[in-house]
Amino acid sequence: LQAWSRRAEITCDRAALLCCQDLDVATRALAKLALGSKKLYEELDVEVFLEQYGEMQGNVGRISEIFSSHPWLPKRVLALRKFAGSDYFQNHMRPAEGGGSEGTPLGEVDREVEEIVKVLG
Repeated sequence: LQAWSRRAEITCDRAALLCCQDLDVATRALAKLALGSKKLYEELDVEVFLEQYGEMQGNVGRISEIFSSHPWLPKRVLALRKFAGSDYFQNHMRPAEGGGSEGTPLGEVDREVEEIVKVLG
């Protein structure tokens, strides 16, 4: 059930990006929610945090993530960035242009995001 909940959070993140239409704003909102502290939020450098993400992927981290209802912040940011590069989002941003095939196909993005958010395997 926790795996389903983590995926539902990714869907909510996508909906937020579709509403605000700004990846930076959506990313900062995620960080603010995940950190729960104005001081920590103000000190956060998202790019540095993402660089350190690899260090957090050890076995102990994975065990704690199994029981979490929310994906780790770095995973959420990476998944949101993938979605922002999708043809679905790009077409949503430019509806007057009649869509097109700009961006990564959504199915491919979904597969990549699945790899990002999975805990085991």
